[in-house]
Amino acid sequence: MATASNIEYGEARRVRREARRRQVRRRRLAAFGVLAALSVAAVLGLVQLVTGAGAAGTVSLTPVRSAAVVSPFRAPLPEEIRGVHVTGPLMTLTGKLDSFLAMKKDGLNTIELDVKDETGNVAFLKGAPVLALRGHAARGYYDPAEVVRKVHKAGVYLIGRVVTFEDPITSVSNPALLT
Repeated sequence: MATASNIEYGEARRVRREARRRQVRRRRLAAFGVLAALSVAAVLGLVQLVTGAGAAGTVSLTPVRSAAVVSPFRAPLPEEIRGVHVTGPLMTLTGKLDSFLAMKKDGLNTIELDVKDETGNVAFLKGAPVLALRGHAARGYYDPAEVVRKVHKAGVYLIGRVVTFEDPITSVSNPALLT
């Protein structure tokens, strides 16, 4: 029967302790290397950011004309909208649209015009939906084609306002409107 002496136990303990110390040193050295690499990358990035170095290789973010979406609208949307809201009844006043278009010299670039308002009235007769004509919701406040032509000719952006969830005229259950 073999017995181990304290010397063998002590030697084995010493060998394990040394192996553990080497392992801890390797891990610390690896962690230090990673931190050093991150620090160098951060410093280089900061230097490039401050000095603008590498600007020759920057990426251009302008869209390619052939890939750009073509707007279905005639006039492009202004970068800053400065406009007025014009109701249907206001359009019945003679010269009122012209006075609004004259405000272009003061910075006006947009007109928001009621097509259908919160009372349920559609502001024009020519081209009005059949449901609005049958329910007597169509009003002859203006000729839409004439207004669009005049506003676009003046170089002003036109927005048509349609109120959808407030309609006391058409929402009334009237079977005659549906036939």
